[in-house]
Amino acid sequence: MLQVIQNVFAIEENGSTLTLHTRAKADIAIILAILKRHDPLRILRYEPPSPDVLSYTGFWKDPTYADVVDGIMCVTGLRSLSDRPNLANLWTDDSIWTHVFKWLEYMSTPNREFEPAEVDLADRDFFLHHFACPSIDAIVFSLIDLATDSFEPILLLPEVGAASFFIRLWLYWPGLCLTADGAEHENSGKLLISILEAIQTCLAPYMVEATREIVMRNMLSTVANRPDRIFRIIAGHIDHLLALTPRSASEQEIWSLHVQLVSMLADLPALRPKGGYPRRIVRSLLAALHAGLVPLRGAYIAESACNLLQKFLESSTDAHLVTTAIRHGIFPDLCIMSTAPGGEAVVRPTLVLVAGALTTPTALRGFHNTLSMRRMPQLQYTRQDKDTILSCEQRLALITKWQTEWADLQTCGRRECPDPDSTDMRACICGEVLYCSVECQRAHWVDGGHRRTCNRDTKVHGVLSAKAFSFLVAIARVNLEGAYKEIIQRLGDTLQGEDSISVALDLTYGHARWSNRAQAFPGFDFATCRTFLVNVAFRQGGRRCTRPMLFFPDWSAGHANLNMAYRSLSQSWFKTDDTLMEESLTRRERLFGRPEGVPKGPRRE
Repeated sequence: MLQVIQNVFAIEENGSTLTLHTRAKADIAIILAILKRHDPLRILRYEPPSPDVLSYTGFWKDPTYADVVDGIMCVTGLRSLSDRPNLANLWTDDSIWTHVFKWLEYMSTPNREFEPAEVDLADRDFFLHHFACPSIDAIVFSLIDLATDSFEPILLLPEVGAASFFIRLWLYWPGLCLTADGAEHENSGKLLISILEAIQTCLAPYMVEATREIVMRNMLSTVANRPDRIFRIIAGHIDHLLALTPRSASEQEIWSLHVQLVSMLADLPALRPKGGYPRRIVRSLLAALHAGLVPLRGAYIAESACNLLQKFLESSTDAHLVTTAIRHGIFPDLCIMSTAPGGEAVVRPTLVLVAGALTTPTALRGFHNTLSMRRMPQLQYTRQDKDTILSCEQRLALITKWQTEWADLQTCGRRECPDPDSTDMRACICGEVLYCSVECQRAHWVDGGHRRTCNRDTKVHGVLSAKAFSFLVAIARVNLEGAYKEIIQRLGDTLQGEDSISVALDLTYGHARWSNRAQAFPGFDFATCRTFLVNVAFRQGGRRCTRPMLFFPDWSAGHANLNMAYRSLSQSWFKTDDTLMEESLTRRERLFGRPEGVPKGPRRE
C-alpha cells in the first residue's frame, strides 16, 4: 500500500495534470479496495504493550515495530493525498490520530515506568539511535509536510495530544536527536531540525489563535506551569549545541532554527517568567558568544547570540540578568565583535545597555574584575567604551565612601521609633525610606506624611532596594558637585536668590550626561537657595527609569527653615567650594535631623 501512495507522489512530480488525475483515480481505487478487504491500520488501534508484557527494547527487536511505523506513515500519506482535488473521500475520520499519537508517545518514551532494572542502557541507546530516531524523524517530517489546513486540525484535537508530543521531543530529546546519526554524518541532527520546524509551525503567525493557545498551554503543562524551566532547558540545548564538533554539516541550520524559535518564545507574553528569565540562559548565550569568536566556529553563532542576549536583557525588569552578563565578561567580547566589519552596528545597542547598568556596586566590581582578567589593547576600545571604563573607575572609588555613609543611614525613618538602635531594616516599596518594623512603617505612612510623598507604583516591577537607590543617590551627588558651577553659570542672570534649580542627569549610557536645559523656579514649601531637583535617568535591567532626587547644599543642614516632617534618602546634601558646613551633624542627622531638635546653624552671607 505504501508503494501505491509513493507512486501517486511520483505521478505528481513527473506527469501532467490530466495524467495525474487519470492515473491517480485508478491507484486510489486500488487503495480503497485494499482498505475494504484488509485494514492495514488495524495494528494502530491496539494499545501499546505494557512494560511487563514487552519491554521498550523488546518492542524494537520485534518485527511488529515496522508494522506500526508503516501504519503511521500510511495515515499521514492518506491525509496528504486527501487534500488533492477529487480525493477527499480518502479521509473520513480524524479519530485515527488518537491512536497514532498514543503509539508515538510510546515510541518516544524510552524510560517507561516499570521498565525492568536489568535492561542494558547501552542496548537501549542502540535501539534509540538506530530504530527509534530514524522512524520518528520520518513520521515528524511527514506530519509537518502536511498542508496547514490538514496539520492544524490535528493540533486542535485535545484528546490527540499532538502539541505535547512535539514539545516533549523538543524539550527532552535534543541530545539524542543531535547524535542519532553521528556527529560527522551528513544527516546529523536532521531529527532535531524536523522537530524545531514542527514547533515553529505550531507557533507560526498564520496559525489561528486557538492553535497557538493550545500549544502554549501544552508547553506550560509540560513544565508544571513554570515558564522559567523552559528557558533553563533551552540553556541546556545551547550548551549541548556548543559541545558538538564544528564539523557537523547541519550545525548552522540547527543553530539558526534554534535561535528563531527562542526569539519567538521570548516574544510571547504568556511565556515570560514572573520572576524574570533565569540567569543560566544568559550564561549559556555568553558561552555561545565567546565560542563564536573562535575561528573554528562561525561568526553567525556570535551574532545570533548577541541578538538573543539583547532581547533577554531588554525585557528584564531587574538588574540580575545584566549584572550576570557583566560578571561573565560580556563587555570584552562585545568590544572584540565591534572591531569586525559591520560589528559595531550589531553590538552597540547591547554595549549601551551594559554600560547603563553600571550603577550598583556588584555590577561595578564584576565589570572591573572581567577587565582585569582579560586585558585588551586600547585600540580595540571605541571612545564610548573608554568613557564607560573611566566612569566605572570613578564609581569604584565612590564605593568605599558610600559604604560608610550607608551604615550611617540604616536607622528607622520614623522619628518616634521605639527602637532607634535596631539594625534589622526593611525598606518601603519606593526604596527611599527604611523601617525597623511593620508598625513603624504603618505609623510613618499615616502620621509621618510618607503617604503624600511616596512615589511608589504597584504596577511597576523591579522596584529599587533602598541600598541600591542610596548608591544611585551617591553617584548623582558626585556628578552634581562636579557640574555645580557650570549649571549656575548656564542659568546666568535668570537665577534669583531663592530659586530652586531643575536639571536632568542621564546615567543610561555609562558616563553621566547632563541635559542641555536647566530650569530655575521658585522654591518648594521651604525657603532655601540653590535647592536642586535632579531627575536621574538610569537602567533597571532593560528598563529605562527616572527618579527625582532633592539635593540641598551642605551649609543648609540643620537650619530651622528645613524642619520638614519627612525626609527621604534622596533628600541628600552636596558640597560646593564656597559653603559653610555644620560639622557637628552626622550624615543621618543631615537627612533626618536630631530627635531632640537641631540647633540653628550658620547662614551663608
